[in-house]
Amino acid sequence: MKSDRPLRVLVADDHADSRLMIQTFLSLLGFMVRTVANGAEALLVATEFRPDVVFLDIWMPHLGGIDACQRLRAGPCPRPIPIFGVTGDLEQFDNPPECFDRVLLKPLELEDFAELLRKHEIASPSGRHVH
Repeated sequence: MKSDRPLRVLVADDHADSRLMIQTFLSLLGFMVRTVANGAEALLVATEFRPDVVFLDIWMPHLGGIDACQRLRAGPCPRPIPIFGVTGDLEQFDNPPECFDRVLLKPLELEDFAELLRKHEIASPSGRHVH
C-alpha cells in the first residue's frame, strides 16, 4: 500500500487500554489512527474516515467484531482493505472467522504489529523501519 497521505487505521476495542496501546504504536510509526469503543461506532466512523486498515476486537458490546467485520466488508471496507481481529479468546484465534485477514491474540506485543505490517506490506508512513 503506497500513498502520499498517511495511512488511516481504524481501531475498535471496548477496552480503553487496548485502544491506547494500538493507537500509540501506530501513531509513532506515522499512521493516522481513529479509535472507537465498539463495532457500531466502527461502522459509523468507517463511512466518513475511510480507513486503509482496520483492527476490531472480536468481543465488544453493541456490535461485536465479527458482525462489524462482515458489515464493513459489505460496505465501506471491501477487500483488499485488511481487517484484523483482536482477541484474548484462544478458540477465536485458532478458528478465525473468514471475514478477517488475520486474528491477533491479546495481549498484543509490538513484534506482533511489526510482523503483521511486514506480511501485509503496509509501509510505515514515517519511513521508520518496522522490525
